[in-house]
Amino acid sequence: MYIPSKNEFDMRVAQGVAFLNSNAPEWYKRINLEKLSIGDGKCCALALVWNDRFIDVQKQLKLGNHTAVQLGFLCPQCYVSTLGMTSGEYVQFENTSLTAAWKRAIIALCAGTYVGMIDTPENLYLAA
Repeated sequence: MYIPSKNEFDMRVAQGVAFLNSNAPEWYKRINLEKLSIGDGKCCALALVWNDRFIDVQKQLKLGNHTAVQLGFLCPQCYVSTLGMTSGEYVQFENTSLTAAWKRAIIALCAGTYVGMIDTPENLYLAA
């Protein structure tokens, strides 16, 4: 049974951070951590940065679902059948894990300690 690890979520979010850094400078200052929830189309990272619904921002930025998953903006459902979880259970797990990864990244960005991907996911949030 395959379950994505914390590092895999962090790596996807690191790609999303790089995307946002190039498309919306200082985007992390627009995120309310208390509201942030990847599973909520009005409170996910993209929705909060652009102050619009996820689906509308996704269309505006021309992000396909596959790309949105790779960037940590969207939950894939491709693992559901192999995990022994119901679809709802897996989506809850994925959304909770992605939200936590986004919060870790945003806290590090605000503190000035986020350096993105170095050699390993363990180095994601270490000061340079």
